Amino acid sequence: GKSLSLICGALSWLRDFEQKKREEEARLLETGTGPLHDEKDESLCLSSSCEGAAGTPRPAGEPAWVTQFVQKKEERDLVDRLKVEQARRKQREERLQQLQHRVQLKYAAKRLKLGCEWLRRGS
Repeated sequence: GKSLSLICGALSWLRDFEQKKREEEARLLETGTGPLHDEKDESLCLSSSCEGAAGTPRPAGEPAWVTQFVQKKEERDLVDRLKVEQARRKQREERLQQLQHRVQLKYAAKRLKLGCEWLRRGS
């Protein structure tokens, strides 16, 4: 009983986590650029340039346009990675659905075959 409860809890947490992750990715892809300085989730900040906030001074000698360019490039890279990950997930889900459909057809054919054999024996 306890093990089953732990397994169910872990699976529901995983399902909720994956759903939240998909929603966040969809939101980022919808806007076209991802905010690298997200207050809720620091895991989106993937590079060393995310360390400084907007109010912190830039390194000496680095013009503002360079900093902006680097930030925009990182945002585009993040969106590109999310698109690739989303495409892979979609392919995985389609493959899983095909496998489930094949298994259902296999068992339906088996039931039909057993039903026909049972009818032949009965007559």
